[in-house]
Amino acid sequence: MRIIVRSFATAIAVIVMALSSHAQDVVFSEMTVAEVVAALDSSDLSASELRSMASYQRLEIVDLAKLENEPDYDEVEKALDRMDDGWARVQTAIVGNDLIREALREQKVSIQKVTAASDANGVVTIYVR
Repeated sequence: MRIIVRSFATAIAVIVMALSSHAQDVVFSEMTVAEVVAALDSSDLSASELRSMASYQRLEIVDLAKLENEPDYDEVEKALDRMDDGWARVQTAIVGNDLIREALREQKVSIQKVTAASDANGVVTIYVR
C-alpha cells in the first residue's frame, strides 16, 4: 500500500494511527490450566517464528502465576518443558521483534517475565509469570 502525504501534519497523523492500531489489539486474558496446556501443545511459537512475526490480529497476555495454586498446575510446567524453544530464546526473539516488544512495553509487561508464546489463527498469546 502506498500513501501520498501532502503535509507534515498529515504524515504525523498517519503514523500515529498506524502505531495506535496495535495498542487496542492487546488484551490481558485468563485461561484455565487445561486451556494453557492445550494451547502450548498445539500451537507454540518457536523463537524464529516469533522473531519474524510482522503482524497479529490480537495479542493476549496470560499470567501463569495466577494458576500456580491450581491442583493440576504441574501440567503447565510439563507443557512448558515440551516447547520447542525455552524461555530465554523466546525472550530474545521478542527483543528482536519491534512490534511485539513495543506492545508489551506499552502494557508495562517485562520481557524478563515471558516464558512462552503460542499462536492460534492470528491471536498471539504471550505467557508470563
